[in-house]
Amino acid sequence: MAEEQIDHSVFAYLFFAVLFILRGMEWSGAGFVELELVLLIASGAVFFLKIYHTYYSVKQWLLAFFLMVLCCIVYLFSGKQQPVLFVLIVFCLKDTSMEKLCHTICISSLIVMILSFYLMMMGIRENVVSVVNRSLFGIGYQEYRYALGFFHANTLFVYCFVAVTSYFFVHKLTRRGFWISLGMIGLVYNITKSRTGTLLLLLFIFCLIPEVRKWMERYMFNPLVPYLMMVYISSNLFFSFMYQYDADNWLNLLDKAMQQRISLSHYYLTKYSIKLWGQPVELSNWKMSSSLQTDFKMIDNSYVLMLINYGLIFTVLIMSLYFILLRRMCQNHQYKEVLLIIIMLVYGTTEVLVPNIFINYSLILVTGLLFPNQGDSIRGRPLIEGGSRI
Repeated sequence: MAEEQIDHSVFAYLFFAVLFILRGMEWSGAGFVELELVLLIASGAVFFLKIYHTYYSVKQWLLAFFLMVLCCIVYLFSGKQQPVLFVLIVFCLKDTSMEKLCHTICISSLIVMILSFYLMMMGIRENVVSVVNRSLFGIGYQEYRYALGFFHANTLFVYCFVAVTSYFFVHKLTRRGFWISLGMIGLVYNITKSRTGTLLLLLFIFCLIPEVRKWMERYMFNPLVPYLMMVYISSNLFFSFMYQYDADNWLNLLDKAMQQRISLSHYYLTKYSIKLWGQPVELSNWKMSSSLQTDFKMIDNSYVLMLINYGLIFTVLIMSLYFILLRRMCQNHQYKEVLLIIIMLVYGTTEVLVPNIFINYSLILVTGLLFPNQGDSIRGRPLIEGGSRI
């Protein structure tokens, strides 16, 4: 009887939290090999404990095996772990609460930010400073961006983005929470100068204001929304393919406004061919030091990187899951889920976060599609028990 009262889903939250912090420490460049090994072993232990205490049907085991084989092939060709981690995490998160998981994500992201800052203050990590040339009303100027222990300033803001959105995904937007979040966003923006992330985070909070939410719900659940998002994703690839360096048109103006992200995507699309199972992608001229970063060629578009790095099969798989997910959630009138997915997919244009289930935690919602609870109706309830019912 006592054993039945134990909530074995806690193992899933521990598994996700340990991997989240492990990935965060890797990104901040701590270099603690022994600690990473201990965390990896701990994550494996809680993973098997969760699987042992969870019921999976034969079809779900076969589906998990199929997806794991597919993603392992992608890993062998591309060298990327994210597809394998995606399958492991959604498989482990069956029968879990989205509310508790969002609390886990919020706390874990704050831990990573604090740990990164601590490592920088201790001199273990450097405060990488990058300089970017921008213009306002035709007047050019330079902005300095500080990473505070991460390898890039945008990475710092991404963790702030995850912390704030995951908190408000399960909590009502109060006046106090509104002003505290604005203060946190303003502080982190002043350090990182991350414009796109700031605008999208402010948009997310703005759409949670009750009056705005009532107005947005008139359009958010339109059956065309999933199709429009697929058109948006396709346009990312189309514009990158069609870009011409010497042309003087609106696409070049858009490229300048986006800090050459379209031209850089075009550079990698022409450098690498599209393959079914992906391939290794070398990011050229990347500098990582305390000196100013002014010369690098970085690909920031999630969809372009997924296509050339992860391959056509994995890209089509993820986009198909998102299409089905959006269509079902629009039918169920799940406002926060639809809002989160749209914001994350738009953010994927300027940051490589879509295939990363730790940062793009909207991917977790496909758990309800792939491994629904026994007897649950996907159409009649949130895809993960304890989802946003606020």
